[in-house]
Amino acid sequence: SLMDDVGVTGPILAGDTTDDANPTFSGSAEAGSVVMIYDNGGLIGSTTADATGVWSFTPATPLFDGPHSLAAQAVDAAGNIGPMGPSIPFTVDTSAVVISISSVADNEGTWIGNLTDGQTTDDTTPTLNGRATPGGIVSIYDGTTLLGTVMADATTGQWSFTTPALGNGPHSLTATVTTPAHGESAPTPAFNTIIDTIPPAAPAIGGVNDDVGMLQDPVPNGGSTDDTTPTVFGNGLQPGDVVMIYDDGDLIGSTSVIADGSWSYTATPPLNDGPHPFTVVAVDPAGNASVPSAPWTVIVDTAAPIAPILNSVFDDQGVVTGNLTSGDTTDDARPDLSGTAEPDSLVTIYDNGVAIGSVIATGGTWTFTPTIPLSNGPHTLTVTSSDAA
Repeated sequence: SLMDDVGVTGPILAGDTTDDANPTFSGSAEAGSVVMIYDNGGLIGSTTADATGVWSFTPATPLFDGPHSLAAQAVDAAGNIGPMGPSIPFTVDTSAVVISISSVADNEGTWIGNLTDGQTTDDTTPTLNGRATPGGIVSIYDGTTLLGTVMADATTGQWSFTTPALGNGPHSLTATVTTPAHGESAPTPAFNTIIDTIPPAAPAIGGVNDDVGMLQDPVPNGGSTDDTTPTVFGNGLQPGDVVMIYDDGDLIGSTSVIADGSWSYTATPPLNDGPHPFTVVAVDPAGNASVPSAPWTVIVDTAAPIAPILNSVFDDQGVVTGNLTSGDTTDDARPDLSGTAEPDSLVTIYDNGVAIGSVIATGGTWTFTPTIPLSNGPHTLTVTSSDAA
């Protein structure tokens, strides 16, 4: 018999592999005879059978890694050499056991890539990659539960394993390698991950702020703005979530939710003139994406309105009435002004450069009568137009 006394111990049978470079070879022979031990046909040592014929031999020099075949032959006290006994072929492999998890990959959802230890993922079937003793059988565990096995590449030792579907919650993943010489190794350090397949609640856009121009106010849903980089904001989300901002379905940027659950995003690069229906999607650390928010549309308008026209100044008081011409004198301290401007724009009337009132150009026309009578003396009347942006 041949015995392995190192690592995984026990009998070494014909064809086995062992990590014991000094296995114990034992048997029986004529009592008192000298037993000659051969390895692959070469003499490597000798021992003496005891009074009962039992003998045992352990090589003084470790056997090299590779194939071996031990056999014994007895020589009695008279020098007679007996026949060679049966041989036991076996392989010595003392190479170090290799087993590691080099990466755990998320292949599903919004976020894809290698996970870090402790990270949350929405991938219920992550892929583990690593190295092991070439040709070894790699076993993957979740805690104490065996998830499956895979054979390491016979040359490089590389291995890859995609888990069966894991449930929501924490998971502690380890790997071992089993080789003929060493049996099953100790497990790797645990790689921890948390499975989370529950998407965040649907977000809502709280508003859009205009930060430039004459009017710097919140822009109502459907309103106009001259700000090409308005700020979209909201709240009520989980800190650490990421908000993806879309303009008419196209992703234009993202921002993180801060500790109080709020978020904001200033459009970059500047938006072109026209309508912009903003929607947002919340993505949690696991990569789960919410349904889109309801749209909030703003109309960017950076074009100044056409210059308004003051068509007439009408005197409807006293003996002489009618339209005045520039430079006329009138006894009407509250003449009626009228003209045209961009439809729905705000027309502001100035007297000697001082605003005295405003009116909306409904349908592109406007009329205005001063509420406070004009003082005696010269008056220069002008008008400007401001659009909704």
